[in-house]
This record gives sequence, C-alpha cells and structure tokens, in this order.
Amino acid sequence: MIHLALKRLLFAAGLLLLAGCGDKASSSGTIPVTGLVTYQGKPVAEANVVFQSPERGSFAMTDAEGCFELQTFETGDGALPGEYKVMISKLHIVAPEFDMGDPRYVPPPPPKHLIPAKYADANSSGLTAKVEAGKANEFTFELTD
Repeated sequence: MIHLALKRLLFAAGLLLLAGCGDKASSSGTIPVTGLVTYQGKPVAEANVVFQSPERGSFAMTDAEGCFELQTFETGDGALPGEYKVMISKLHIVAPEFDMGDPRYVPPPPPKHLIPAKYADANSSGLTAKVEAGKANEFTFELTD
C-alpha cells in the first residue's frame, strides 16, 4: 500500500512540474488525445505517459488495459496542437518499513524500471507524437527491449 502511495506521490510531483510551465490562459485549444501502451505485446497498466514540448507538456497514467487519455489543464482535456517527444515509465518503488528517525530505518533500494529505462527519457525513448486539430489523435506505443 505504501509503495502505491509513493508511486502516486512521484507522479503528482511530475504533474506539478508540468503545471508550472506555460500560461493557464491558453487552456482553450486543447485537443483530445488517447492512446495505448504495450510492452512485449501486452498492455502496460499504471505507466506514466508524458508528452513533452518546449511550450507545455501533457500527461496521463495508463489504466488496467494500457489505455490513456492525456490532460494538460484538467482531466481528459487532451493536449495542445504540436509536436511532442514522449516519455513512458513504470517504476516499482519499495517504501522503507520505518521512518528515517527510527533506529531500524534502512534506506530503500532505488526504484526499479519495469519497462526499459530508455523510455523514461525524452531524448532516448525515440517516441514522438504530433497532435493535430481535426485528426483522431490516437497513439499506440509498442515498447520493446
């Protein structure tokens, strides 16, 4: 239960970083964007999906079937038109059993990537997307080793 809370905390921190970029007045003009993430042919549940651009990024978390719906300003609003580098990550995070002040505290191991780490970096993932008005904007990302 604690490791799920840590995952959500890290995801929320990423959202705050994205939210700090850009002008909220430009919230109009988003376009619905949906997609699917698979790894070795199977859907990837609870993966973080980030569409990164110099102007403003969008993000989502995949559901149990590996599907996602991007948000920029509010849930499900999509992304602004443009070209994006895409990052996808899924981490296993082990929470410490005891608080840092407890003498039994042992630092947890670093998070473990459950899909190849290259996909967690926009510069190494090789994944891109172009969001366009008047288009379906449905993306499938088939991840491999």
